[in-house]
Amino acid sequence: MLYECAACIEHCGPVAEAWIRLCCRPESQHFWLRGLVPRAWTTAEPITSEEVVRAGYFLDPAAFEGQETFFATDGSGGPFTKDPRLRKCAWSVVAVSCVDDEFVLIGSITGRICDDGNLNTVARAELRAFLELLRFLPDTFEALVVVDAAFVINVYLKLKRKPHKISNPHGDLRAGVAAHLSKRVLLTKVRSHLTLAKHLSKGDEAWSWHTNKFADEFATITAQSVAPYAKATGWVLGRVTRLTAWMLPRIRYWFTAESTAPKVSTWKCTKKEFFTQALVKRFGGHNWVPFEKGLRCTKCPTVLKRIGC
Repeated sequence: MLYECAACIEHCGPVAEAWIRLCCRPESQHFWLRGLVPRAWTTAEPITSEEVVRAGYFLDPAAFEGQETFFATDGSGGPFTKDPRLRKCAWSVVAVSCVDDEFVLIGSITGRICDDGNLNTVARAELRAFLELLRFLPDTFEALVVVDAAFVINVYLKLKRKPHKISNPHGDLRAGVAAHLSKRVLLTKVRSHLTLAKHLSKGDEAWSWHTNKFADEFATITAQSVAPYAKATGWVLGRVTRLTAWMLPRIRYWFTAESTAPKVSTWKCTKKEFFTQALVKRFGGHNWVPFEKGLRCTKCPTVLKRIGC
C-alpha cells in the first residue's frame, strides 16, 4: 500500500524518486517478495572517528589555577537510544567552578563512540568518558567527580580491588581504567534528571547537581549531532504516519458500525454473502468490481478470488 495503492498515493502523495530508484535494485527484491526490510534502509551510517573536541580548562588548566574545580562524566544514546539499528552514542567530560556563588562551566571534552566492532551502547559511552577524564588528570591532583552511572562506579571499584582482572564487555576500556588507578579520584553518585530541590532533599550537594547537568547536556547535544537519522527512515516513517492517520477513522467506523448493527442471524457469513457485502461496503476503501474469478479493485492491483465457491 505504501508504494502501489492508487488510493494511498492519492491521499499521501507520490512516491519519492529516490525510493523508486532504490526499490528497483536487485538486492531490494527480498523486500517486495517476502517483506524483509534491508538493513541499510533502517541503519544509520557507521561512525569511524571519535571526533574528540576539547575546550577551556582541558586545553589550558593553568589558566584556571586557584579555582576549586568539579568534574563530571556522562554518556548519551541520542534520540534513538532504544533502537540498536540507529543508536549512535556520545560522551562528555566537563569541568565546573563556583564563581560568585554561581556554578560556571569552565571546560569540556566531547566525543563519539566509533563503530569499530565494539558495542555502541550508553554504558560504553559512560565508561569512555570516565577513562578520558582519568587520562587527563595529573597524578598529584585530587579530583571531585560526579557520575550518574552505577556501572562506571562498579567497574572502577572492582578494578581497584583486582586491577589485573579485566573482563568483558568493554575490556579495552576497562584495561585503560586499570592503567590509571593511581589517579586520586573521589567519586560521587547522583540520580540523573532530578530537580535541584529533589536532589538537595536527598542530602546531596548543589555542586554535584550542576556539574552533572552540564555533562548531561553536552553528551545529549553531541549524540544528537552524530548521524543524519532522517535519511535512514524519514520518508517511510512519514508515509506510514500519514497512511495510518488516513485509515484509522475508516477502521474505527467499521468497528463501530459492525458492533452497533442489529444481528439478524446467528449464522456465519457464507462466501457468497461476503462477496456481496464487499461490493456494497467497499472494505478497506477499495472500489470492488466483479470478474470471473472474484472481485478486483479498480484503484489498486488487489484481488479477492473465490476459492471453492
